Amino acid sequence: MAGLFGADSLGLLLVHNVGCEAAIWTVGILILAGVSPREGWRHLFNGPVIALVLGVAVNLCRLDAYFPAALLEVVHECGACAVPLGLMLIGATLEGFLAQPRELFSAQISLPAVILRLGIFPLLILAAAKFLPFSIELKRVLLVQAAMPAGLMYIVIVKHYGGQSLTAVRVSAISMIVAVLTIPLWLRLGLAWLF
Repeated sequence: MAGLFGADSLGLLLVHNVGCEAAIWTVGILILAGVSPREGWRHLFNGPVIALVLGVAVNLCRLDAYFPAALLEVVHECGACAVPLGLMLIGATLEGFLAQPRELFSAQISLPAVILRLGIFPLLILAAAKFLPFSIELKRVLLVQAAMPAGLMYIVIVKHYGGQSLTAVRVSAISMIVAVLTIPLWLRLGLAWLF
């Protein structure tokens, strides 16, 4: 985002990502658990959802001004650890699958995943950005999000909630590989079409 549209564009990207995380850790978890909201409400009380709610509340109410500097520093350091810890968790989860690299590709799963995540979904997202009354800043976020491959953290989430881990690995792995070619294409197409 910063490379394409400047550092000022990062704020809306982070807000967008908070919304996506809230959806993943609520609706996504209910889907993975295979239960209705009435039966699975306990799944909604998890660490990420609680952290999101508290973080948004503190930010909206500007309560951070009342926190001791030492506490804010601890929160900052924990946030700085999130990405490296997430990468280690993903690596530990993937380790079992890497022993059999042939299992990472399945024509029945990998090809439809690439077509959907790197073909159809970007078209739908860019069409929404083009034709819906979004601000220019949101259109920029949607452009970048449309070009992205499937995320890796979903592998950990799927495994934790008893889903088909190998399917998640296959989708993420193939979309990451093919995205090396498609990201520049979608960004170029999106920039020409939207702006």
